[in-house]
Amino acid sequence: EAIATLALRLAQDRYLAGDYLGAQDAAARGIVGAPDDYSLWEAGAIAIDARDDATALRRWMADAVHHLRPPEIARIEATLRGTHGDSPQS
Repeated sequence: EAIATLALRLAQDRYLAGDYLGAQDAAARGIVGAPDDYSLWEAGAIAIDARDDATALRRWMADAVHHLRPPEIARIEATLRGTHGDSPQS
């Protein structure tokens, strides 16, 4: 739990500083110690998406499928769609 908490904090700090590769790296390192932590997988996906690297994002999500439940994968995908304004307009 401590590994996940610290890695997520670093990933968030790096993301806010505009260091998306650093944010992805922090999430990835945290996943080594906490492979089932949803928040780290989500933080990594958001950072990769911010770098606009579709290939890396596909690989990241393919790896996430082995550690997260389908509803968690769907939540990450919904978050990513939301960052692109693809959500339905009312």
